Amino acid sequence: MWRARTRYDGWSIGALVVGFLLNSIPMAAAQSPAPSATSTSWVGALASALAPTAATPAKSPCEWLDQKTGAQLDETEQRFAKQLYDSAQLPQPYHGVLSSNVLPAEGLSRLSMDSKINEAQQSCVLAFLVDEVEGLRNLRRLHFRSVNVDTFKDTASGAESTRIFFSIPSKESPPHWFWKPATLILGAYPKAGGDPILSFSLPVSISSRTYSRLGGLAFAVIAYLCAALASWRKTGIRGRETFSLSPVQITAGVLGSGSISQLQVFFFSLLIASILFFLWLWTGLLSNISEDLLMLMGISSLGAVGAKYTATIKSRLSEDASKFLYSEGWFSGRQITTINGEPRMGDLLLTNNRLDVYKFQMAMFSVLVAVYILGAGATDLGEVKISTTLLYLIGISQGVYVGGKAIAEREQTLEDRVKSMIGLKAAFAGATDSAKKTQITADYCKTATAAREDFRAIMNIEVENAKLKLA
Repeated sequence: MWRARTRYDGWSIGALVVGFLLNSIPMAAAQSPAPSATSTSWVGALASALAPTAATPAKSPCEWLDQKTGAQLDETEQRFAKQLYDSAQLPQPYHGVLSSNVLPAEGLSRLSMDSKINEAQQSCVLAFLVDEVEGLRNLRRLHFRSVNVDTFKDTASGAESTRIFFSIPSKESPPHWFWKPATLILGAYPKAGGDPILSFSLPVSISSRTYSRLGGLAFAVIAYLCAALASWRKTGIRGRETFSLSPVQITAGVLGSGSISQLQVFFFSLLIASILFFLWLWTGLLSNISEDLLMLMGISSLGAVGAKYTATIKSRLSEDASKFLYSEGWFSGRQITTINGEPRMGDLLLTNNRLDVYKFQMAMFSVLVAVYILGAGATDLGEVKISTTLLYLIGISQGVYVGGKAIAEREQTLEDRVKSMIGLKAAFAGATDSAKKTQITADYCKTATAAREDFRAIMNIEVENAKLKLA
């Protein structure tokens, strides 16, 4: 009995406790006041604090590399370079072309893609150089500050393209030759990280600016020597008797005197060709030539042609003069194969032994423009700009020079001298006074000697001394 009552009392007490709890919980929930705004915000903050933290945003490779140093940096660079190289072996969504397979050390290079890539402008661009792709031997990173992304729109077709500019540091210059081989690995990652947007692996040659300059200088020296040899050896009708490196002798005019117009064309041509050769060695491209430079060359060439044409016109013989010289036997002399006379440096600035201000003006502006081209064209002749007013001034200077040459290049032309010889010979035939004949003979010999110099320069025919005397 006791055991049964005890078991019953225990079940009764347990039932009462459970019933009390079931009744008290709803009542408490019903009687509890609604939570205030303050209590709600506090609960939300507590819940947020107890909730798991959100994942940290992914970093771009550029951010990862900026945070690494020493061995960690080397390892991270190797990892990203390997990823870009492996990705470059797969088909690419974009077609990229280098401006040249020769990357100029200390210069700017460009990778162009034939479509606009908006993601590339907001991306992390990485560029590496390696000596060998197997194992990425001697990996060097081109830092981000030397890489720039730009969108280019063709004004003619309206097509847009993306260009990635990057520079090669001077320490990459080959130590012993014009170029050295390397492999360029280049790609772009999203700012938020992830797989590359684009990647390229291209074999290239890195050039040396110093050796390229030496190559341009060697080209100028060789070209100059060729011009000196051409003016020395027999070319066409005649050449010079002695070899000379004088630029005045190399560029002498039709009558054998120094020609500033031909010297100007010679040096402008030599300067521009040498810079073009230097830029070809350095960038692997024949640079464009700006319209201003073409205009300058055109003005100089027109000036030289005008001066040469003027000298030729002033030396042309009339029919009467030609007949007279034929009768005197001047055209029967031996053909001249070499030039014995040497032009002087003073011929460049003097006319009839007086300073020619037109020549002086042209010489000053020629030197000024040549120095400017040497400095401004050191990276790209296509970007050389010459002010329109300066081009006008050079053109005016050339025109005034040619005009002055046409008016008073020489005190007397060959035609005038031959006419004087004809008149003196007629006067000699009609003279009866021996003293007067002696004076006429002396004047004739003097005039004939001066005419012979012009005749030799124009006709390339030697005239004997005996033919200079009045018979």
